[in-house]
Amino acid sequence: MTIQDILDNKGSRVITIAPQHTLSVALSALVENKVGALLIRGEQGQLAGIITERDIMRAVYQGQNLQQTRVDSIMTRNIVIGTPNQEIEYVMIEMTEGRFRHMPVVENDQLLGIISIGDLVKAKLQHTEEKVSQYQEYVALSWHAS
Repeated sequence: MTIQDILDNKGSRVITIAPQHTLSVALSALVENKVGALLIRGEQGQLAGIITERDIMRAVYQGQNLQQTRVDSIMTRNIVIGTPNQEIEYVMIEMTEGRFRHMPVVENDQLLGIISIGDLVKAKLQHTEEKVSQYQEYVALSWHAS
């Protein structure tokens, strides 16, 4: 199973925000769109960073003002990027070892989507359920054949 399989089921909707927006605007975008992360687009439209709910919570805890603090002051700039053909096991390892929960998917400098740890767990569970069903059918057919 690959990242592309997840995007095929989930879709490619990605919510982005400009780096100069405030954390208040970012928080509104997260809540309104029911997502856990926003990708940051630079002036030329390039992927410049990512900001998550956790990043905003940390900023608030540290006393930063949501209406005055800019997204680019707390965003993660060094993003781990996935490609459509990568196996989800690889992505799960990257997320676990890197301790992050969201991965943009890019191919040929084009943003194709974003996947979360929840997407990976859901895909893995669905795949496992399909395998169990196939095994059950095989056993049932074998039982009736004997």
